[in-house]
Amino acid sequence: MTPRAATDRRSGAPTPPSTGWALPAVTRERLWPAGVLFSVLALVATFTNDPTRYVGDNRFEQYWGPLGRLLRETSLWDGTRGVGRVGEEWWPASYPIAVLRALGLSAPLSEHVWHAVVLVVAGLGMVALLRVFLGSVGPAPVLAGLLYMFNPFTATFLLPSVLFWNYAIAPWVLVMFLRGVDSPRPWRWAAGFALLVFSAGNADAPGTFFAVLWLVPAAVWVVVVDRRATWRQVGAWLGKAALLSLLTGAAAIAKTMLGSDPLAQRLQFTELPERVNETSSWAESWRGLGFWLSYFSDASGAERLPGGTYYYETALGVLVTFVAPITAAVVLWKSRWRARALFGGLALLSLVWMVGSYPPDDPAPSGWLLLRGYDAVPALASLRNTYKAGSGLLMGVAALVAAGVAIATSRLERRGPGWRALPGAVAVLVVLAVSLPFWNGGLYPDRTTFSEVPGYWEEALEYLDGRPGNERVLVLPGSTKSAYRWGEPGDDIFDTYLRRHPNVVANAFPLSGPQAANLVDALEARIAEGTLGPGELAPMVRALGADRVVLRNDLDWDASQVVRPADLDIVRQDGDLRLDRTFGDPGESVADPGDTSFIANGERNLPPVEIYALEGSPGDDTSSVLARADQPPLILSGDGGAWPLAAQAGILDGERPVVYSGDLDPGELVAALDSGSPLVVTDTNRRRLTRIRGAVPTQSHTLSEGQDLDQPTQDLFGIEGSQSVAEFRDATAIEASSSGTRIIGFQPWLRPANAFDGNYATSWLTGGLEDPVGAFIRVDFREPETIDRVSLLPFRPADAGRRVTDVSLHFSTGEAIDVELEGDGTTEVRFPARTTDHLEVRIEDVSRAGTAAVGFRGIAIPGIDLGEVIATPDDVVRAADSDPVLRAALSTAPLRFLFDRIEGTGAQDEELVLRRSLRLAAPRTASVTGHLKLDITTTDLGLDRFLSGFRDDGVSAYGSTRARGAMENRGLQAIDGDPATAWAIPPRPGQELTVRFPSQPVTTIRVTSPVDAESTPVDQVEVVVGGREEVLELATDPDCEEDQGACDRTGTLELPAANVDKVVVRVTGVDSTAGTTAGRLARISEVAIADGDGPPVRAGATDAGDCTDTSMTVDGRPLGIRVAEGDLDRALAGERVAFTGCEDLTLAAGRHTVGTADAIIDDLALSSGTVDDVTATLAPTVEVLERGAGHLRLRVESEGDALVSTGQSFDEGWRASIDGTDLGPPRPVDTLATWSVPAGTHVVDLTYAPERTFRGALVATIAGLALCAAILLRPVLRARPPRPATDSDPPT
Repeated sequence: MTPRAATDRRSGAPTPPSTGWALPAVTRERLWPAGVLFSVLALVATFTNDPTRYVGDNRFEQYWGPLGRLLRETSLWDGTRGVGRVGEEWWPASYPIAVLRALGLSAPLSEHVWHAVVLVVAGLGMVALLRVFLGSVGPAPVLAGLLYMFNPFTATFLLPSVLFWNYAIAPWVLVMFLRGVDSPRPWRWAAGFALLVFSAGNADAPGTFFAVLWLVPAAVWVVVVDRRATWRQVGAWLGKAALLSLLTGAAAIAKTMLGSDPLAQRLQFTELPERVNETSSWAESWRGLGFWLSYFSDASGAERLPGGTYYYETALGVLVTFVAPITAAVVLWKSRWRARALFGGLALLSLVWMVGSYPPDDPAPSGWLLLRGYDAVPALASLRNTYKAGSGLLMGVAALVAAGVAIATSRLERRGPGWRALPGAVAVLVVLAVSLPFWNGGLYPDRTTFSEVPGYWEEALEYLDGRPGNERVLVLPGSTKSAYRWGEPGDDIFDTYLRRHPNVVANAFPLSGPQAANLVDALEARIAEGTLGPGELAPMVRALGADRVVLRNDLDWDASQVVRPADLDIVRQDGDLRLDRTFGDPGESVADPGDTSFIANGERNLPPVEIYALEGSPGDDTSSVLARADQPPLILSGDGGAWPLAAQAGILDGERPVVYSGDLDPGELVAALDSGSPLVVTDTNRRRLTRIRGAVPTQSHTLSEGQDLDQPTQDLFGIEGSQSVAEFRDATAIEASSSGTRIIGFQPWLRPANAFDGNYATSWLTGGLEDPVGAFIRVDFREPETIDRVSLLPFRPADAGRRVTDVSLHFSTGEAIDVELEGDGTTEVRFPARTTDHLEVRIEDVSRAGTAAVGFRGIAIPGIDLGEVIATPDDVVRAADSDPVLRAALSTAPLRFLFDRIEGTGAQDEELVLRRSLRLAAPRTASVTGHLKLDITTTDLGLDRFLSGFRDDGVSAYGSTRARGAMENRGLQAIDGDPATAWAIPPRPGQELTVRFPSQPVTTIRVTSPVDAESTPVDQVEVVVGGREEVLELATDPDCEEDQGACDRTGTLELPAANVDKVVVRVTGVDSTAGTTAGRLARISEVAIADGDGPPVRAGATDAGDCTDTSMTVDGRPLGIRVAEGDLDRALAGERVAFTGCEDLTLAAGRHTVGTADAIIDDLALSSGTVDDVTATLAPTVEVLERGAGHLRLRVESEGDALVSTGQSFDEGWRASIDGTDLGPPRPVDTLATWSVPAGTHVVDLTYAPERTFRGALVATIAGLALCAAILLRPVLRARPPRPATDSDPPT
């Protein structure tokens, strides 16, 4: 019979064996020997990864400027970053880093030491927890501490360390409860608990929640299983702990509550629970993994967490990580240790939460409940990162494994000395194996580490911060996670070095208020698209309170997913900027050494840092952001994207303040319009969903009014009608199960509406890298529709990849029709007529396996218009519907409609056409202006329509494609009578040239293909004319002598006389021996269509002075436009040129629709009424009397009424008083908190009112810390003689 392990009579715990690997008795009650061991191991682990190199952690500032960060946390309003906002962060756990730096340690060394400290805290907590049950610090607790310190979870979640802190303190939280619940001195343990709560701060509220959540199974175990306490005792101790925790955590609670807006702002953009749980399977979570970011690489292909490779891609890493959880399960099943119920419960509860909603498409009941909870209580979405519940699992596994080793040691002890050490040795080997990244240098991603910030950056930032004044610094390009070519600091370096001059950087997690952040994002978007125009930059930079623009050319633009240095030329060439200083040598850290492209070679002439000054910047505190003359404002319907459009239109000149219509009530609108304010309605402020993928925000396509995707959209104003929305004449919405490749993020150029726009150059695609079967696209009709047929044209990939082969049609009646598609062409589906509220097309099968996205180029329902139109904001008109005074004001006020075609940064332009709808409150007459651009996105058909509009000969020619999209390769070149020009295409059969002309007799068609060093000759075509298809061979004239000139290939088709108006020439053969692989294009230089010896069809010359009515329609009627003399040639050369309407528009009250031809018109302005110049007024003078966190005192002197602002983002918490008189809450002007001040000289006090609340909370926290310290030190202060230790004593 096998002897049982000895147990503790009180708790049922296995006692350490009497011999073997137990610690000496003198040390068995103390933690310090284990602490020494753990410290050595933790330092070895972190120092194995080069301690002279820094790796990006939570915040660069934590290690490189900890004192400055600590000081910033002591105030609520943070005006040192961005345009100012509530600083919601309170991270006491990072304060020891400031001590390490004060002791003289470098930032990289401090980081490695700090990582060792948090590991030691975690391990010692586990030892202390098991000491509660075992009564000593023997081998079992030490083993548990080692396993809790070094495991797959800690290897993949140590960074960011401030989030890991809650994992480290989780065992200590249980220790405080288990020791204190029946202790004669419960207040001491409650004080320890409160100090833990203080240390957690609000850095990771979900992590703190989970650390405290484990008290629930602990309380049940104490009362129900161990029966050493009653529920009353539990409640009494929790009450004491809560009271002290409210005091020590008051500052964190205040910052969290008062900073709820920026926290909610961030939460809107972050990943969905389903996304987080895509990798949290039961198996992965059970072995301590499932942290979704550890499974992916960054944009450059580098692993986010190198240790992940070991755990996911090696047999040893996979197998060994199951040893501990399987052992824990066996111990839970077989042992009689009473505490196994607690640790088993912890592990199970934690595991269920870690798995979360996996699999996203069909979660377990627990996952389903979680998802419903997220929907019912939006705040619960903060718990979406379920891997943060891992502390419960690892505590349970570590304790059960340690107990199992103790039991095994006891049972093997009788076999002899050699056996009793075996379980411990095996356990140590397992710990080493499961934590291999700690020991082999694979803990940190080496590619991203660095030793120091380059000297040129330190010099540049010292120069910027040493200037007088307090103007901001705009940093371009913006990024959330900045990856430089010299290393990745984490967030960025500017907060550390810029103290006097705050930095403004576009960031996925905004550092400014919503409106100011939106303005920064709008500027960044114009730069990323390459559409920033002259005069657009300066007004936006001034509104942000900046006087310097920093271009950082040393970013690893690929890893950071930002524009490359060459793309910033539009900023360098801006006329409102002048080069101030450069830092670093040309080419230093600018380009990838392996990049030998033409662009990269040009970038090597750039310095790593360029600083530009804004012309006319005052350079002191009299900046116009603090005070300006109170002029009639410019009223914008839209968002920050409207600023560059208004600047381009010449009505954003810096003289007028800017307000948004979404911020004004009807009375304020009337007052502004009556004072001469122009109303500018734009197609910005799109209803979109923004979501972060990695560190980059991606935006959905424009949604219909009221439409959401899988979470609510962001709404800047919360006013009906304030957003631009997608609109369909016969549908309320078009939506799909997904679009594009889901893992990449939103791809609006592949949106569902593309399938119904009648443009075969666009498509709806879905299922990239996934199985598309089951994906669907759906139309919700505006009214029930009776339909009897549907046309389906699937997307055909150029590489003959997978495509949709079978679909099913679903109707609101519940009926479904299965359809097998007919090859790559259009399938006409006919069925008995039925009336339905919606139509859903569901993918049932694809042609083959693969990873390419599939979908449809076209879906058509006869008689139903499903073309997408973007409806501009009509909030002002909606207000006028019930307000006749406002309606009257809108009938005469200056009015502008500004529309801009969004190109985006994707593989294809987001919009190929401008289709907009606008609404008028009263009849207006408007002039039309805009800009057009012909480029590779302009189809040859669209180009031909545009050019033929300038002629009246009725002749046109266009190709199904043209080589490289170049204008000189257009189809019209084949009928211009010039043999030196040609329609040029890629050298492959199947492409067509269509020629149209007024009906005439045609008897001969001659086709010529040039033979030269740059061309691949066409040797066969098929001619479609008059219903006939004739094959025509092209051959060289045998009498041609090459030394006398080119011997082109020609073929002539003789036809019986017939009147025709269209000829199609289809390329069916090219000369494959002529070097097609060398990149030579196939060309057709002439298509001569004639009646016998008569003149061939020729396209006449275009006259730029004439009007073309082929590019724009208003309410379905063509509207002629005109370009200036010479501008047409500039347009054909790829330049952006202006146009004007040939006549004014007369528009009635109501809704109107404006449409343009594809990818030709870039922007459009409808102007009604004259915008008067503002009255010249002397700018107010401002003297800053006092400046502090959340407070500003100014002396303002003005001849007229003035607008005084904080120079900070708008926030309703700001208050102002003038000469002691309260001015009330602010209003947003130029996105800043602003008040009106009468003429004269006044002292204006600006105060952030919630700052007072936070100061009170800070005092409460300090008092709580003092109280807890007094409680803990009371025995020392009373100088009691030492007494024997008991189980109820606090740990040492």
